[in-house]
Amino acid sequence: MWNQTYGGSDIDQALAVVHTSDGGFALAGRTKSFGVGDYDDILLVKTDEYGFIPEFTSWIVLLITLVALVALAVVYRHRLHKQSQRRKRLNF
Repeated sequence: MWNQTYGGSDIDQALAVVHTSDGGFALAGRTKSFGVGDYDDILLVKTDEYGFIPEFTSWIVLLITLVALVALAVVYRHRLHKQSQRRKRLNF
């Protein structure tokens, strides 16, 4: 078991933690310590099995995965919107 602190000088909160295939962990949450403005920004942290943030290129894999998930969410939302519009036209 380990204990690590991540984040900055303001409010940072992990909302989800998953165990990754390489034995480490990925944390997703929100931060006010980083980013611009008064709004919460997304906080992503990838650690090794001991909770340390490794210095290697696995960040690109995490970034590609995040971009793919966002793209899928946008496409799915667009399809739902189109279906809703079709149903409205059929009902009138």
